[in-house]
Amino acid sequence: SLPHCHRIPWRQLLISARNAASTWFIYPLEAIDPAFVLDSPNSTPSLPAEITLEIFQSCVDVSSESYLDTATVLPGPDLAPLLLLQICRQWREIALSNPLLWRSLHIMEDVPTELIDTWFARAGDLPLQYHLQNHNPSEEIISSLLKNSLLYASRWEDVRFIIPISLVPEFDLGSQSFPHLRKFALDTHPVGPMNTLNASTAVPIGDAPLLGAVRLSNILPTMQLDFPWAQLTDLKLHGMDIARCLSIVAGCLQLQHLEAFTTGASVTQPLLTLPTVQSISSTSSENCLLQYVILPQLHKLVLHGSTTDQHEHVEGARGLGPAFQLPAQGFSHLPCHLL
Repeated sequence: SLPHCHRIPWRQLLISARNAASTWFIYPLEAIDPAFVLDSPNSTPSLPAEITLEIFQSCVDVSSESYLDTATVLPGPDLAPLLLLQICRQWREIALSNPLLWRSLHIMEDVPTELIDTWFARAGDLPLQYHLQNHNPSEEIISSLLKNSLLYASRWEDVRFIIPISLVPEFDLGSQSFPHLRKFALDTHPVGPMNTLNASTAVPIGDAPLLGAVRLSNILPTMQLDFPWAQLTDLKLHGMDIARCLSIVAGCLQLQHLEAFTTGASVTQPLLTLPTVQSISSTSSENCLLQYVILPQLHKLVLHGSTTDQHEHVEGARGLGPAFQLPAQGFSHLPCHLL
């Protein structure tokens, strides 16, 4: 932590920086002309570079968009780190010379791919946190952004894609390895033609030795999923057929946290024991995952109502409340401290 004498109120500093640049709209990145950046010695505090960098990192944290347990940076000209380039020459040099400020990016609108390339070039060789969330009806634009992101696949650390389901075939990763990948999320939505999807459509993330968390939403049954299931500790499956969900979960030998919102008709199969699972989040429907599993290490259960946004948390010895009606056999295999 910073010495007491150097604990700068960085929130106020960021506000002041934003005010100083409030009349500028500088975009894309390289449009900033250093000759026009404020360079008065009295324009900004004179601090050691390492302290300034720590303040900068705090500013970047404020500029981040949070989703689940990850925060990625929005590329706005009035947000750090772009904002920090506009205050004075010293700040610009410090910001541009520190890759940590540029390793995270969250794209929510149409941006030129040059912006992404410039951003990640400034991150040096660091692993990347990248979220692409684009609901633009122009499939060509989204496809361009997706293809650009695949250029950095070997540096992915934490990535999430929200894309039209028709673009899933463009995850053409071949035999790509992912030495830094720890979290991967793919959420699809039905935009564009569906006839591009067939039995060969695949999402190959097999060679990822550090991968521990996967989230998949609205994945069609025809998609082939190649993940190192046995090493995962956190798995979220939304909108997946119950039979396929159980097949995947059976291969997750180290799974600790499971979230499963399943679809499809009931299946008949032996009960599946999940010996390492400590928490589960599922729906309260009659065909939920709880009907099919034995959970000897379960400590936390979250049930989501099928028709409302209400949910019930069950922890420790609190027991299951009456808010959700599941058949008795749905609870018969829970640990006794949850009954």
